[in-house]
Amino acid sequence: MKTIFVLEDDNTARSVMKRYLNVRKFDVFSFENPVEALRFLKSNPKTKVDCFVTDNDMPQMTGTEFIPIARKKFPNANIIMVSGTNQENCQADKFMPKPVNLRELETLLT
Repeated sequence: MKTIFVLEDDNTARSVMKRYLNVRKFDVFSFENPVEALRFLKSNPKTKVDCFVTDNDMPQMTGTEFIPIARKKFPNANIIMVSGTNQENCQADKFMPKPVNLRELETLLT
């Protein structure tokens, strides 16, 4: 089972992604922003992450700021950026425009 971290400040979008991916047998952890995710990882250092699905525009830290930190800690994890803005300077492995097509997201994760 793949472990996915969803970082999304929109409660509805975060909840929908988490439920959809859980039903499809992914182990999903969801966070309102990157700072929460980093706090969780610091408290749970043995956590394995296969993929980060991150919004870009979030309070406290953007997805763009989070990506280099995630890459340093999890160099083999895939990173998918989801955003309503363009993908210019996107350092993620994949980019998905919002609103997220959940079936397409699932395909990227498998």
